[in-house]
Amino acid sequence: MRTLYLSSYSQRNQDWLLGKNLVAHLQRLGDVLVRHYCADSRQAALDANPGFPQDPYDFEEFESFAPDAVFIEGRLYAYDDVWKFPRGIAEPWVRSGGVLVLAGVDREELGNPDENWSQYQRDLPFFGGTLNGNSCSEVRYIRDEVSFHHNPSWIVCNDPGRSANYWLEGAFKGIDRLEAISAVELSTFSPLVYTSDTASVLAMDHFVHDNYAVPFGSVAEHALGYAAVIAASMTSDIVVDHCPDNALWIGKLLTILSDSAKRNKKLLADPETSDVAPDLDSAAHPRVEAPLENVPLAELVSRPEDHQLEMKQTARFNVRTEERDARLEHEVAAALAGFWNSDGGVLLIGVVDRSGEIFGIESDARLCGGHKDADAFVAWLSNSILKPCFAGSAPHVRPSAETLEDKAVCRIDVPRGTTPVYLDDKLPVRLGNTTTEFAGAKIVEYIRTRFPN
Repeated sequence: MRTLYLSSYSQRNQDWLLGKNLVAHLQRLGDVLVRHYCADSRQAALDANPGFPQDPYDFEEFESFAPDAVFIEGRLYAYDDVWKFPRGIAEPWVRSGGVLVLAGVDREELGNPDENWSQYQRDLPFFGGTLNGNSCSEVRYIRDEVSFHHNPSWIVCNDPGRSANYWLEGAFKGIDRLEAISAVELSTFSPLVYTSDTASVLAMDHFVHDNYAVPFGSVAEHALGYAAVIAASMTSDIVVDHCPDNALWIGKLLTILSDSAKRNKKLLADPETSDVAPDLDSAAHPRVEAPLENVPLAELVSRPEDHQLEMKQTARFNVRTEERDARLEHEVAAALAGFWNSDGGVLLIGVVDRSGEIFGIESDARLCGGHKDADAFVAWLSNSILKPCFAGSAPHVRPSAETLEDKAVCRIDVPRGTTPVYLDDKLPVRLGNTTTEFAGAKIVEYIRTRFPN
């Protein structure tokens, strides 16, 4: 992995690179080029500041280095509202398969002046998140009176991946905890990282929420690539020295996002490896019909589960613990992949299996960002499960929300796939009214008969 690392400050400052330990870790994963900002002409910038050769880079150097990822340490802006990695270059580069990760958008960065707030409120949606409030004085910041180091603003995130995107769980493997300073709450359909469930959100020194897991990171997919933001200080040496897992997690995150972007580019370059290329700016895709898509929802809920029909009461919300449960998300992904790898089918979320009772998806939707309604749930499902699992074939898997008995139900119609879909190196398959995950020799045997080409 090749990473362009943009530092917080100019080399003219004594502490110009805050994340020396993080850079050292990334260098163990691949080539790292450290600069401060992008200049139209590197030579002109060097002529103006000959004593600071590591500050600027220009587009020619960028193209020559050809990074897989750009990591921005500290603030997004080089000056005024100009991005360190100029937006006019960053956006098309991400859409073409680049990975852009912004860190250090913390309370101090957002708190003063108001220009910072309005600029970030305008630009953070590109990274999958939005800020709550209307000005810098209303920034919603996070404290934890239970799980913290040194002071409640230095929060310790135990089980930080508990509510993050299912497809990013690999970034949290082997990570015992993460630590963050001056974290800020984000609203997002696509969460990247959460606090412990003992955190509180405050605005203007007044409690807004108390004792729950708060998202302070988000990720957005743009065609072939990804943009993510960490709304806290997590990368400086003072934090990484105390919690080395921070550097490990960021390295894993960059690797997973870069590998996924590379797969997307491969699918685009070689359409024979998948049904279709990834969805580029809502390009049209040939429609593949699912076996039960013409059956009304009211009729489906009256049927028993079978080879092509499954019902789930919830997709995220554990009705016993009343918390988010990653195992439920895995079961949803496995059920959808199982239909795809077999003969297609339909998954109903918000319906109690066996009885057909309508439970609704409202509890699941409350775990989503934004408006926390049925649309938010469908957006979460598409971004966190369908696109990561099905990649270029995701447009064929069609989620929708319908109302039945005054409650919202999500139905996902899945056609019979033409290429296998894997889940954590296993192959989900629908057998009767259950989903089984094949591994090892069973995968080879099944692929030989189900996908002979």
